[in-house]
Amino acid sequence: PSLPHMFGGALLFVLENIGINAIEVLGILKFAIILFSGLSMYFFAKKLFNDNSKGMMAAIFYITSSYFFVDLYVRDSLNESFIFIFMPVIFLGLYYLFEMDDYKKFYALFVVGYTMMMNCHLVMSVWFTLFLMIFILFNIKKVIRWKYLKHLILSSILILILTSTFWVPMVQQM
Repeated sequence: PSLPHMFGGALLFVLENIGINAIEVLGILKFAIILFSGLSMYFFAKKLFNDNSKGMMAAIFYITSSYFFVDLYVRDSLNESFIFIFMPVIFLGLYYLFEMDDYKKFYALFVVGYTMMMNCHLVMSVWFTLFLMIFILFNIKKVIRWKYLKHLILSSILILILTSTFWVPMVQQM
């Protein structure tokens, strides 16, 4: 999956013309990852707890977690670091589905978030999906209702269609 590489390359292409070199662009990209990861967690936690200060605390804890920084600065794994932006977006989409019955926001957040995450790092997307299945098992009473289940199935089909450009050739080569 190439989303972080395409984003970094596009950023380098634009900023290189104004005299910013590749190392500086990498720093800008890392700052953007931290900023957008924090913002996505803030909006999710703010909606979940219905409190700005709890949303801010959750965002601070999220972007200062040791795994986040090791991924970003020690391992320099931009692909894996990018998924930190989309995990809270996916959970916010599920919140809109299960707690608010807002299907438009669910599809916008869940499908786009999951598609972007899968376009960033496939292995971590699989691990996140396993974690998400455990989360769904804890909420099985809501999930087995047809009004929620049909939206989860449809969104899964949409995600598979939107990400088919890389998983279909991968399956073909197995």
